Amino acid sequence: MQKFLKRLQRNPVVKLRGRGRTRRFADAQRRSYRGLTKVLSATVFSNGAFPPSAMASGDGNCSSHWRGRGGGRRRGRAVDAQLTRIINSRKKTGRKLKLTSMVLAFLAQQSLRPVCAQLPVACRHRRVATAIDIVAIDAEDRIVVIELKCGHSRATRNVAARGAARGAATLKAPFKKALDTHLHRHFAQLALSLAMLRTSLADASKSDLTDICGVRGVLLYADDVACDLYSLPQWWAKRAERWVA
Repeated sequence: MQKFLKRLQRNPVVKLRGRGRTRRFADAQRRSYRGLTKVLSATVFSNGAFPPSAMASGDGNCSSHWRGRGGGRRRGRAVDAQLTRIINSRKKTGRKLKLTSMVLAFLAQQSLRPVCAQLPVACRHRRVATAIDIVAIDAEDRIVVIELKCGHSRATRNVAARGAARGAATLKAPFKKALDTHLHRHFAQLALSLAMLRTSLADASKSDLTDICGVRGVLLYADDVACDLYSLPQWWAKRAERWVA
């Protein structure tokens, strides 16, 4: 499968085109695709509200540069950009952000070798696309899809959104009955990204989807204290496969 992964890197199903507000995913025929994050927000995530403590922006242990409104997102984008340059160029870089160094060191400890970053994948019939944060190869030569999240402390990952009836809110199809938590929202994003990559690999190799094995997904949380890895449960993967099929 690795040779077909390289083919996807050279000839992605979709590409990011345009700049600023007009930036979008589009295929070779210039047909636009919706971004996965916006699709999840509009159709899968509940309308429940998280408590303010779970929505705090930025990590309390980070430098003052990343604190304040939108600090967490700015830091996450900066780390993503730096990791993408390092992984895709395969060249040594100068001074790294603290989280960048932590993530690379943690991946090495886990025997995960990054081979590409921000790899575009898509679901053609739904016209939905996303860019996978990191694709790595593990010690057993399996492809690993890594969804990277920066700044989410352990205390906030499992905090559930509260619905109108003050009960815990749940996600919508294809992940019905799952509580709407930060962790589950990230699992949903990872599961659908993984399913789209498997579909793209099947197309590139001209194989049946059932033949695309040895591909798994993990969720990587990184903050100034530690990095934590969560393997994607099969419950999420199976439902994502049905959504993409």
